Amino acid sequence: MNRTWAGINAGKGHHHCVVINGEGAKLLSRRVMNDESELLNLLADVLELGDEVPWASKVTRFRKTPKDPDQSRWASPTTSTNSSPSGKAGP
Repeated sequence: MNRTWAGINAGKGHHHCVVINGEGAKLLSRRVMNDESELLNLLADVLELGDEVPWASKVTRFRKTPKDPDQSRWASPTTSTNSSPSGKAGP
């Protein structure tokens, strides 16, 4: 059995996919636009590389935190609390 693993970093405008084999060798690395035909072509190419292909995905949505005066730190909305001193959630 030819084991492969695929990972995709999904963005708003484009996505990046990497596929590795059981030894960790990179079999595919491709950036595709957020377009149905490009995504279907990518899926077909990935499925040609292995008998079973488990997928992992990462959706990146970052924004600057309003509490940071110099706006040099970034936070994900899923991990940022933006709590005020009163304990209530901020804007």
